[in-house]
Amino acid sequence: MKRFNRAATIAGTSAVLALGGVLTALPAAAAEEGPAATAVTPAAVWGVAWFEPYGEHFYVCDTDADGKGVGADIRWNGTTRHVGDANGSKDGCGHKNYDIAEGTLVQFRLTWDDVPQGSWVDTYA
Repeated sequence: MKRFNRAATIAGTSAVLALGGVLTALPAAAAEEGPAATAVTPAAVWGVAWFEPYGEHFYVCDTDADGKGVGADIRWNGTTRHVGDANGSKDGCGHKNYDIAEGTLVQFRLTWDDVPQGSWVDTYA
């Protein structure tokens, strides 16, 4: 199982979604990889996705070796993309760097075994 253990601080507006958990945004955060992560979710979840508005980075991590793939859909201004964690629950997360205009509404949600989970989470680039 991946562990999120490097501390970071909030930088601007961000959102994090935990599959099987609760939407959480905290003043201090931790992440395994990527630039300063902006939030952390409970450890006992299938996966986690987060958007970092500075640079428009989007991450998704599979945190449970259950054989089910974890990914996330992200959309803005009529564009929808899917990001997956290609290596499953092994170290490393799925990551995409998008070019989204500042102030644009960005929405995302996790998928588990290619099935959307929960409602879209709103944040801004």
